[in-house]
Amino acid sequence: MKKYFVIAALIFVVFSSAQKNVSVDELFKAKENVIGFQCGGGPTGGFAAKFYQLLKENNYSKIRELIFSNIPAEKFFAAVTCNKLSDFKKIELSPEEKKIIAEIYNSNDIVYSCWGCSYIRAKSIREYVNDKHDTLIMFKMEYMIEELLK
Repeated sequence: MKKYFVIAALIFVVFSSAQKNVSVDELFKAKENVIGFQCGGGPTGGFAAKFYQLLKENNYSKIRELIFSNIPAEKFFAAVTCNKLSDFKKIELSPEEKKIIAEIYNSNDIVYSCWGCSYIRAKSIREYVNDKHDTLIMFKMEYMIEELLK
């Protein structure tokens, strides 16, 4: 029953949010800066698959290092993951790490995201974190992380 609710909620979010004008061509050009999930919700590759693997291996030290990445999508995914690891008491964030994560969350760096070919966005990290209407990518990142940490 929970799975059906999650699927219905995701479909609602996808179809009720405004589409940013990002073409598939733009997405492929920005391939080093994309957080993507395939239709059906699994990690497709890139950062989703990378963080999935790091979490499966309990490689928390590598995840912590990635908040210093020069790639906006990677440091954003690392920041979300570090916060969830802290919430689940898997790591204790240092004051410096907390400060850097707050800076990442407040960043105007652009990150591309997709959920299959029907959902493609380019927004600042700040927008992903604070947008109350288009929450699909934040929800999916957090959901994937939480499922792996249970």
